[in-house]
Amino acid sequence: MQKSRLIEILHTFSKKELRELKKWLASPFHNQRKDVIELIDYLSKNLHREVLLNKEKIFKFLYPSEPFDDSKMRQVVHFTMKALENYLAYISFLEKGDTQELYLAREYRKRNLSRQFEKSIKAIEVTQSSPKFQDDFFLYQKYELQAERYKFYNKSAKRTQTFNLQEIGDSFDLYLIASKLKQACTMLSHQVVYKTEYKYTFLQEILDHIEKNRALLELPAIGTYFFIYQTIVEPDNIQHFNNLKNQLDYSHNTLPINEMRNIYTSAINYCSKKINSGKSDFIKEAWELIKKGIENKILFDDGILNRFIFRNFIAIGITLKYFKEAEEAIHKYGQFLAKEYQENYINLSLAKLFFAKKDYDKAMQLVNQYEFKDILDNLSAKTMLLKMYYELSEFQTLESLLESMRAYLQRKKQLGSRINGYKNIVRYTKKLIKVNPYNKEQVAKLRKEIEEATPLTEKAWLLKQLDDL
Repeated sequence: MQKSRLIEILHTFSKKELRELKKWLASPFHNQRKDVIELIDYLSKNLHREVLLNKEKIFKFLYPSEPFDDSKMRQVVHFTMKALENYLAYISFLEKGDTQELYLAREYRKRNLSRQFEKSIKAIEVTQSSPKFQDDFFLYQKYELQAERYKFYNKSAKRTQTFNLQEIGDSFDLYLIASKLKQACTMLSHQVVYKTEYKYTFLQEILDHIEKNRALLELPAIGTYFFIYQTIVEPDNIQHFNNLKNQLDYSHNTLPINEMRNIYTSAINYCSKKINSGKSDFIKEAWELIKKGIENKILFDDGILNRFIFRNFIAIGITLKYFKEAEEAIHKYGQFLAKEYQENYINLSLAKLFFAKKDYDKAMQLVNQYEFKDILDNLSAKTMLLKMYYELSEFQTLESLLESMRAYLQRKKQLGSRINGYKNIVRYTKKLIKVNPYNKEQVAKLRKEIEEATPLTEKAWLLKQLDDL
């Protein structure tokens, strides 16, 4: 049973969730089978003991006096899965407090309990007047509220009564516009990465409508994604990016954290593309965005800071020569990396910082002290060491390092095409050591080779060393 759906789901449960699940199953309203409770109890205690997770042993625990019966075993697993899925649906429902109130109002309507219906509707309106978030789901709830109102009044109203049909149409339009823009941004981003074509039905009509009704941009769920869309389709218009930055400040506390994380990622990716195209002004823009995203915990996921965001943040700080801020960030935010990455990423980041400050003693100490687990991190550290040995004229040590790197690359076939970049670094560093600085033809020939070599991430450094010969 180790690979069963039941085991897979239970592996995602925390200890608290397992306790709550057992309480749920203990209620006759949710479950009336004793063997379901016993199965969950057995599995929760033995989830990480694979030897005890085979069907025969579990069956013997559940029905000690009976011979193994595969159909009976499948039956108890079926009922347990059903109870478990009902529990998951229930806790998901509880997370949406406003949804509960709306379902309650709907039930009152169906039972013709007008006084209770009105009370529930007013409670929802109070909540919606100062919402926690103003995302597309909030707009959908506003539409649902108007729809419930209409169904109630349509059933009980006189012919002369005014209905809320305009409110229903308006609220649905806002939800539709917000959802369509959000989905279009997702599709466009995917299209760029995976070279896939999508159809965008009604999107142009929605964009035209927004242009004619700019007040819609004041709604975070619309304004934010409108500006993201513009940065994607018109990346050369910097004003779109500036509008998005302003919108980020405006939307900061009005959209859910996971949504804000995606929005910040879109803005950071825009900066990355600009940096890669040679627009160095966006290095500082990226630094400010990531800094704000980290400080406000927007770029955290369940309390964990993504290691690549951390690495890029420190690298940008070093590029900008914000050495003090970068070092503070390493110590302050490195502790929020996943435990298995903390030591590697903190030490490698510090080594890169000391290297940039020309504090080679500290940088070398860190690089030589740790064997970085990730292959690319290890190669990055060795490349840094290579540059330090060269700049310190420790050529004998450098040649030994180059040979060890060559052998290391020979073993790491899993690098694929990326291996060629590091092979070129080794190859041209060897040539740099051997070139006669007084032979202009040799120097010119090597310069041409380096300039034309691809991939070669350290091209600028190699050319600078040639200039300094």
